[in-house]
Amino acid sequence: MSGQGVTARLGALALVAMGSAASGSSSQTPSAPLPEVSAETLAETIGRWRDLLELDLAREVAAEGLPLVTAGGGLEREGEARALVARALWDAGRDPGELLSISGLREGTRQEIADDQLDAALARLRAPSGSEHAVAHPEHPQSWLLLGRALARSGDLAGAAPHLKRFLELAPLDREAPAALHMLAEEALQRRDGAAAKAYADREQELARWHAYRRVRLLQIRENPREPLPRLGLGQLLLEAKQYGQARAVLEELARLAPDFAHGWFHLGEARRMLSDMPGAEQAYSKALDLDPALVLARYNRAVIALRAGREEEARADFEQIVAGPRGGDPLMAGAHLALARLLLRAGEKEAAQASYLRYRELGGRDPLEPPADK
Repeated sequence: MSGQGVTARLGALALVAMGSAASGSSSQTPSAPLPEVSAETLAETIGRWRDLLELDLAREVAAEGLPLVTAGGGLEREGEARALVARALWDAGRDPGELLSISGLREGTRQEIADDQLDAALARLRAPSGSEHAVAHPEHPQSWLLLGRALARSGDLAGAAPHLKRFLELAPLDREAPAALHMLAEEALQRRDGAAAKAYADREQELARWHAYRRVRLLQIRENPREPLPRLGLGQLLLEAKQYGQARAVLEELARLAPDFAHGWFHLGEARRMLSDMPGAEQAYSKALDLDPALVLARYNRAVIALRAGREEEARADFEQIVAGPRGGDPLMAGAHLALARLLLRAGEKEAAQASYLRYRELGGRDPLEPPADK
């Protein structure tokens, strides 16, 4: 679904929500049924609101989201949506009201931790069961982070570590993940585990850089929404972080906005391939090659998909074009020579197969010409 489609649909939901609030919703007047919100629409909305908050655009999230998450809104029962709107209201200097108690996003607790009111914060964050390890609202990653932060600030780094690790399991790319990694590095140093401390510190720096690049791309997209390169960069960052679903959404939007941009189609093929959508990946690679026949990785991946689907003639044609082309001597393309050699061998063309296999070995390949029986 495109970004415009999501915005239009959410706009309709907001009008329904505002209309029901303005009407006074008396018991004698039945409210109109709310439009259904698909899982895809919800995920895209949550992602967009997170991006806006990362860009310090809380007022936009609050304005759009509040009618949707309050009584009668299309996202009234979606805890994560309510949590993000509560954060947006807080960041915009407005009272989140009942959203705090319902969403489990403890913005008040954040302030308590900052003010060293740690007993009050811990009381809020721990579950009513009384266990010091139980977390209130465990379904929200922020609950684990806040409890870990409160414990760390109180000097209990050992007690904080399990909660911080759970936060990272639930939200490995959260914008506050570097802070969690920093606290875990401190805890490792306290245990005199230098190797673990260095590993956490390295991850912290790597993720901080990733977020910095992502923020730049988001700002560039916001300033020039039809420029393809920032969207491509964002898609590449998401692919690098193995966020393949998000990458596909960004790159499909790129393909819609810039249908003649070959590299956008290639990376869309990569996202679809990583999601095991081989027909979709093949379609994207083919579109990329229609626009730029020199995209050798698109041709190679398309050939591999065809080969695995049993379409050997199509695969052979692509492999032959690769090995005869300007990248044919690139060691990165050695696999094309081996794949072609095996296809030639199966076709009974033994001399040609040996020649292609010899070229594969010259490029550094070590696999046998005939694959093991179990492959």
